[in-house]
Amino acid sequence: MESVDEVISAAVARFRKRFPDAQLEVFPSDEAIMAMMDPLLIEQVISNILQNAQVHANSTKPIELRVYEKDGRVWFCIRDYGVGIDEDKIDTIFDGVGYRKDSETTADGYKGMGIGLSICKTIVNAHGGKIKARNHGSGSEFYFYLPEETEE
Repeated sequence: MESVDEVISAAVARFRKRFPDAQLEVFPSDEAIMAMMDPLLIEQVISNILQNAQVHANSTKPIELRVYEKDGRVWFCIRDYGVGIDEDKIDTIFDGVGYRKDSETTADGYKGMGIGLSICKTIVNAHGGKIKARNHGSGSEFYFYLPEETEE
């Protein structure tokens, strides 16, 4: 059993080190949450999604990171207020296929290879969880859960 708060803190610290001027709002759970997980791998998942939101959203609004418990699961939600995800890419965004066309780059020249989200999916699935992406009215949201296994 690992502390979700510690994993979140480590991921946020990594993000802030890479993007010191980025706006990030963290909404942790009101109570301490423990979950069965490899903390370094789950930190990597959170870090990857935060970095993608910063690089690809093309927004000046804060990225939001929320964590909560519901129905025996620990939920992690990362929401940006940017350009969103092309609707025809949502179902395949975790498949390791390059998201952007070769000619597309973001404002800072970044062009990802598309494997980061595939690795995130592999890590979350290996933990018995699920990861998804969707658009909301003003950007995109990536969310995943881990089962909240209890010790025997």
